[in-house]
Amino acid sequence: GCMGLGGDDVSPFIFLRIVYTSTFFVFIDTILVNIIFGVIIDTFSDLRETNEEMAEEMEHRCFICGIERYRFEINSSDGNGFERHIEEDHNMW
Repeated sequence: GCMGLGGDDVSPFIFLRIVYTSTFFVFIDTILVNIIFGVIIDTFSDLRETNEEMAEEMEHRCFICGIERYRFEINSSDGNGFERHIEEDHNMW
C-alpha cells in the first residue's frame, strides 16, 4: 500500500517517524529562534550604545563648533561657560 495510508509494513515505523520528525523540528526551531532573537537583541544593544554615545557627545561638546565643555569651563569666571555658550553663542534652535 501507500506509505502512511495503512499497510501492515508501515504501521510499526509511524510512531518512530513522528517522534523523529517532531524532535528534529523542535531542535531546529529552537536553534533558529534563538539565533533570530540574538540578532535582534544585539541590534537593540548597539542602538542603545549609539544613543548613549550621542547623548554623551551632546552633553560634553558644542554641537555647532565642536569645542569641548572643559575649555569653556576653565575660561569662564563663574563656571557656567559651556551653558552660556550653547544658549547664547551657538543656540541650535
